[in-house]
Amino acid sequence: MWALCELGRVGNALTAGSGPAAAALLCGLPLSVVLRLFLCGFCAYVGGVALNDLLDRKEDAVRRPERPIPRGAVSQKTAALFAIANLAASPIIALSVSHTVALWFVLVCLLAVGYDVLKRILVMRFLLMGGVRGANWAAGLLAASSPVLLWAPVVVFCWTLFLTFAGLKGWHMVVAAGIVGFCVFDGCVVLWRLGWANSLPFFGLGVLAGLSGRFFKMA
Repeated sequence: MWALCELGRVGNALTAGSGPAAAALLCGLPLSVVLRLFLCGFCAYVGGVALNDLLDRKEDAVRRPERPIPRGAVSQKTAALFAIANLAASPIIALSVSHTVALWFVLVCLLAVGYDVLKRILVMRFLLMGGVRGANWAAGLLAASSPVLLWAPVVVFCWTLFLTFAGLKGWHMVVAAGIVGFCVFDGCVVLWRLGWANSLPFFGLGVLAGLSGRFFKMA
């Protein structure tokens, strides 16, 4: 289980769940919907990065042998099933919100898979990674059919582009802090619109993401 958490980068996945949850809360959706959208974003991220590690297993065996697959902590079959299960769970959970949101999370998962397959094409690496994060955040707005805060997914998209660039440059501390920054952004927007009480869970997710990253080797 520990190795699967490491494979799925659960700390980083918390920041992916934070986005659609914040958007849904800002649009006044019930807490039950907010939590389901959190799970949708979380599962899409976990499935995407698990598939990424599976596809990169030969490269990781040379450059990152400490990762779960090359060190033998997770088999290729288990990694594949884990990735498929999480990628499928995201739109399935979204079905409980609406068919439209479920289709949107199918798009989010396809963008994640597209990144895994096409990331060696530099422009696709930027566009697909930014697209995954931006579309993921926008899911909360779509669930509420709300035109407000349309600028927020654009900010998330642009921030992701910067972090992708930082990753290519090897600025690992910047990337680690920047990923936690997604939760900080969500918390700040919620603080601005809804006050401290509603924003604290998102800041808490940021702290939890940062702490869990140290245990699960998220870099």
